[in-house]
Amino acid sequence: HAIIFYISGDTVTYSLSGAKSSDFTIHASSGVVTLKNALNYESRSSYSLTVTASDGNGHGNGSVASTSLTVTVTNQNDAPVSLSSSYSATIAENEPSGTNVLKTGASDEDGHGILFSLSGSSDFTILNSGVIRIKSGVTLDFETQDSYNLTVTFSDGAASDSKFVSISVLDENDAPTLPSSPYSTSVSENVSVGTSVYDVDASDQDGDSLTYSLSGSGVTHFTIDSGTGIVTTTQKLNYEDTTSYSLTGELIITKAN
Repeated sequence: HAIIFYISGDTVTYSLSGAKSSDFTIHASSGVVTLKNALNYESRSSYSLTVTASDGNGHGNGSVASTSLTVTVTNQNDAPVSLSSSYSATIAENEPSGTNVLKTGASDEDGHGILFSLSGSSDFTILNSGVIRIKSGVTLDFETQDSYNLTVTFSDGAASDSKFVSISVLDENDAPTLPSSPYSTSVSENVSVGTSVYDVDASDQDGDSLTYSLSGSGVTHFTIDSGTGIVTTTQKLNYEDTTSYSLTGELIITKAN
């Protein structure tokens, strides 16, 4: 916009005044009014300004003229604004599905409802409240995946804002597993002392060191190697005395360095 006054051929100087006139600037000699700051309809929908022109002729009798300038701000859709620049959380593995992990949120200057969406992993879901939770039927496993990099998107249906979400999974001690247990085996009577009768092959998901022990009726006839899990005889076996033994193997977990 330009407002130009011609006064007796003298040089004209323009100035601008009025509430929030600092959002604009006027070129002192050309009268061209331009934006100084971005305008926000929600803060102010119109401006009533005053443009003043002065010829300042230097003879002490300069003239001044003023006119009004009304600026109407047109409303446009504003994108939602996230309440945080990024989001992060830490959760232990083996937490039950449906556990809440963290809450996200956004505001919308136009007062529109916020639609939440989540991408980056199918192990999590997001509610209409902005809460991120472990998806139904999913169990987090530190040994499989110890961190997630997700993106949460806030939308008003037309414009959107997206932010980074970091989720770290804490390790918890996992119990060792005994494949194919309970075990059973057959051994001939009168086998030599020290004969191997079974190899208890356990595994531990955490990679911890395992220590084996043995208990139960007749345990004095057998021993188990605490490091390998191999069960051997310690005495001669006699079918006529005992036809079977019921033993219990115990695993003691020692954390590896």
